[in-house]
Amino acid sequence: MELLAEQDWKKIAAALSAGRCILVLGPDIAIDPDNPSGGTLSGQLSASIAAGINAMPESMDKTELHFIAQRYLDHGGQRWKLEEQAAGFYQGLNGKTTELHRVLAALPFRFYLSVTHDPYLHNALVQEPQRQPTYHYYDFKRSIDADLREPDASCPLVYQLYGSVENPQSMVLSENDLLEFLENIVTSTPPLPPLIESLLKNEQSTFLFLGFGFSQWYVRLLLHTLLGSERVLHRTNLRPSLVFEGGEFYNHPDSRSTTAYFENQQAFLFREYHSGQFAQQLAEKCEQMRKSQVKHQAALPDDSPLVFLSYRSTDRDSVEQVRDRLEREQIRTWQDRQNLRGGDRWEQAIRKVIGEQADYFVVMQTPSLVEAEESVVFDEIREAQKRDKRRNLDDHSSFIIPVILKPCPGLQTLKADINMVDLTEEQGLARLINDIKADWRERRDGRSS
Repeated sequence: MELLAEQDWKKIAAALSAGRCILVLGPDIAIDPDNPSGGTLSGQLSASIAAGINAMPESMDKTELHFIAQRYLDHGGQRWKLEEQAAGFYQGLNGKTTELHRVLAALPFRFYLSVTHDPYLHNALVQEPQRQPTYHYYDFKRSIDADLREPDASCPLVYQLYGSVENPQSMVLSENDLLEFLENIVTSTPPLPPLIESLLKNEQSTFLFLGFGFSQWYVRLLLHTLLGSERVLHRTNLRPSLVFEGGEFYNHPDSRSTTAYFENQQAFLFREYHSGQFAQQLAEKCEQMRKSQVKHQAALPDDSPLVFLSYRSTDRDSVEQVRDRLEREQIRTWQDRQNLRGGDRWEQAIRKVIGEQADYFVVMQTPSLVEAEESVVFDEIREAQKRDKRRNLDDHSSFIIPVILKPCPGLQTLKADINMVDLTEEQGLARLINDIKADWRERRDGRSS
């Protein structure tokens, strides 16, 4: 059974390959692999809490965690005991994961947003030695210092929105917790880390929601706050995001109004979720796209120049256009998302390519790069400058080529004795191509003489 049209699969794979697809993991896909018919983990936790409540009506739904946790507290239960029970339940799953989470951990997502407390994704990422994730969480009760580095495919970021079992007081468990959490998210007290906000509100980002729980009453408010009002204003320019919900969502009486709202306001496309099929087909489509990219690169002449593209991830879409034009002009490009293989170590691979393999190092400068306090681009520039210092003093050919991708003053460190190529000008990209080709001809002529 094909879950999506071929074009939809291509959109997901392309967004994932370009590093602009954010995976949002919800509680409805977290099933105990040893007891797949036992319902969701949050439902199991809820039922175990309900068992400790006196005079619990038999007819009451015992699988809705926020409601049951609130009832427990309202009937004299102590908050610290609730935290202890919830943390102990999820910690008891350490070492466990599912096939779906293994597939998701192997794919090059750079940002995972989790609204569940299960450890399945963490346990799956541990099994991927080529990936070095960082973890952080939101505490709706207090502000946490977050020194977060911009994530990439080899060093992804996992952000737990509903708190962490490592700090049980931060966990959103009861209905009162949920209300306080929503109020604090809306009022930014405490605020989300700036990096998390920028990733979520970037209009170039697309989202893949898995079992998020769109039938919940508060989802519209939460997503409107997290994704920002600007996204709604520019919704006609948004790339479609995909929402996978289980069959029970589509049987909910409000499902039609929910899907209509998000399709119109956020360009979300709703599809029914089938666990094993989705994971398998997504992995297959991404592998097909990777092989196609490798084949395209291999088709370029071996003696064509290799250009390393250095850029900030927020500018990826604009860089993709430059890359496509360069390759149409028979100029090979090296771009981390396209060229890093699964087992590559990022720092080692980058250092080798810049220091030994690339013929040109092109820095894509934009306001986001110039204004950044930290960026992996700065590390790449330092590597390129080291190579420049090793070159023969009589070699006056270009290696570092700074370009202006979007209007900005440019980085000060690249201004001395280096001519900037302004791609915002009408013939800017043609000039860059001509400069590389002319310099490459001189190099080859010099080697052949």
